[in-house]
Amino acid sequence: MVLSLAGGNSPESSGLVIRSLATYSGFVGLLSARGSIMELQTEPPVAIALRTLRGEERNNVHAWFDHLKNWDNDPLVRKISHQLPHKKNVYVLTASDGTRIFFRKEANMITVLDIARKETIDQFA
Repeated sequence: MVLSLAGGNSPESSGLVIRSLATYSGFVGLLSARGSIMELQTEPPVAIALRTLRGEERNNVHAWFDHLKNWDNDPLVRKISHQLPHKKNVYVLTASDGTRIFFRKEANMITVLDIARKETIDQFA
């Protein structure tokens, strides 16, 4: 959300403008009240996995990447992400469509390690 004051003392007289910034091409234009937007990088297996997805599935994964970038301010992404046992700072985000996003969280960086569908994981379990 972007706030700009054009002058005056009240929102009505000042020309207060409130706009939402859209997510476009993987860029999150978001101002953070509590924390900053984290950097996100992907490991090579992620590029391979993304090529196997259909357009809508790929868009959904990119939307989850945007949520991960906003880790400090997004309670939903923290709720559906669980730290893996015996792996320091490695988490799995479980999306409602069955997609699993494996990532490492460090101070100001999210590194996406891999992406898998629940069905794929179940074949090897």
